[in-house]
Amino acid sequence: MLVIIIVLGGIGLAAFMGGMMYYVENVVHEKFLVSEIHLEEPVLKHAPLWAAIPIALFYVALAYIAVVVLVVGIILRVVLWGATPKGPGGLYWGLYRMTVHPYVRSWWDAAGIILARIITFFTLLKYNFGSRAIGFWLKVALFHWMIWLILMFHANSIALGTVISLTEGFIKLPITIPVFYGHVPHDVKLVMGGTAGAIALACGLALIGRRFWIPARFKVRICPSIDDWFAIAWLCLIIFFGLTAKLLTTAPPYTEASLYAALGVPEETAHHIIEEYGSIMYYLVGCWFAGLISGKADLAINAIYSLFYYGASIGPAFILMTVHIMLVQIFMIYFPWAKMIHPASFPFNPGLYGKFENPEPAIRKLEEIISA
Repeated sequence: MLVIIIVLGGIGLAAFMGGMMYYVENVVHEKFLVSEIHLEEPVLKHAPLWAAIPIALFYVALAYIAVVVLVVGIILRVVLWGATPKGPGGLYWGLYRMTVHPYVRSWWDAAGIILARIITFFTLLKYNFGSRAIGFWLKVALFHWMIWLILMFHANSIALGTVISLTEGFIKLPITIPVFYGHVPHDVKLVMGGTAGAIALACGLALIGRRFWIPARFKVRICPSIDDWFAIAWLCLIIFFGLTAKLLTTAPPYTEASLYAALGVPEETAHHIIEEYGSIMYYLVGCWFAGLISGKADLAINAIYSLFYYGASIGPAFILMTVHIMLVQIFMIYFPWAKMIHPASFPFNPGLYGKFENPEPAIRKLEEIISA
């Protein structure tokens, strides 16, 4: 099973990367040179003072705070784990105990097991409450895999913000280098990102349902702490608002340039952005990232205000995106202090530490006993 998972995962990753390389080679160099991407001022609305102050607090200051807490929090937790004494009396460093993985003889072996656990979740394929836990493993694996894929697509928005910052001169580089914006076509993002989001949301809700079903059937409490419920429920909310905003803004009326023209945006400008980026919402999120990356608070404030403005004028999907952003910021602050930090804790789990030993003498002794 593990070999099949790794092979299929490798084929899928190779196909995805191959498709992206083909797209970059054949489309990006022709269509998305950085010199052709400029900030479309008519799309951004100027935020009045009464709106700029709360937006600056909750979508600029809080965004920077969330990043700092996320990075510093993870580093702090890792340092504390690393400083925790390991083994009997804290006498040695190590990774996985010999009693758990008897053939682990080096750090490379332990690192391989850690990566296999993080990527394939093979340890969940065991008997669970009297039955093979294939269904549970499938829900957990798909939930994590889809979130990873969603994060890859979200990197696209950050790339767009970076390119806007460079082309508008918000970020000054000491040397001149050619920059290309190889963003994924919006129709590909709609199909792949929408599918990944829907699967992740379904699996997340199924995992929440499991927390009700097992105690009811087996009279055994699982996940007794609030943290166990909060983390996955919060992630489901993040996915729901992001997915809903994504699906709505790539369909009418959000893709009708004439509606934006009625609000003062040149119709050809609105049409150009919708054609190239899938929706004006994507572009405004990119402008928000550009403001954060380049330190131009006014740009980030106007981008968020524009989302509210178009949300009130055209439809609520723009506002759903602002809710999505707020939920993500709160989750980033929460992440380092919760169980959700478990991907970073694998190499430092004190319950799995132990020195590396040579199992050959014990194996030979066992073989002698069996053959005697």
